[in-house]
Amino acid sequence: MVHTGSKRYEIPHEEIEMRRRIILDEEQEDPMGGVANLFDAAMVFAVALLVALVLSYIVPELLEIEK
Repeated sequence: MVHTGSKRYEIPHEEIEMRRRIILDEEQEDPMGGVANLFDAAMVFAVALLVALVLSYIVPELLEIEK
């Protein structure tokens, strides 16, 4: 039962079932979605580590004083 101001009306059973199916369908849409997000995060982390590794080799050369 829904209250809207001073009026009351009941939501039909079919509408409740339809909303429940929509919610359940959205939850079960892509079971591999979480794994894909973890893979993306791991790839970003790996690229960041590679960039850090390259920069760690370049930084001492930049700090070295040339005579």
